Amino acid sequence: MVVAIAGSGTSFVNAVKSAHEFGLGGSKGQIVAGLVSKSKNPADFKILPDALSVEPIACMMRKDDPAFKTAVDNSIKAMVKSGELAKLYDKWFMQPIPPANTKVGLPLSDATKNSWNNPNDKPMEEYAAP
Repeated sequence: MVVAIAGSGTSFVNAVKSAHEFGLGGSKGQIVAGLVSKSKNPADFKILPDALSVEPIACMMRKDDPAFKTAVDNSIKAMVKSGELAKLYDKWFMQPIPPANTKVGLPLSDATKNSWNNPNDKPMEEYAAP
């Protein structure tokens, strides 16, 4: 995810780095999009579609519970198939979010669509930027 920042971006970049290091949710792209949506002038920023890195997001669960893993996998697959996962994504990343009605404006990427359609158990090290 490349971010074109209008004006001086030092404090913005530091905010993204800090948010990611403190585990304040999501991938760097999601954190950037959230910070942009809450800025004084969100229109001054543009998140470009080119990915510089790929950071897969995973569900963490107990290691030795294959029945639970199967249930989670099947639930996610069902949400993809029914369109429910796409609707949730749209709700939280494309629509205004109460109470401030900020809009993140992070369209669903082809990489995310592909990962939803091809779930796997690959470790992060097997992913590379396109």
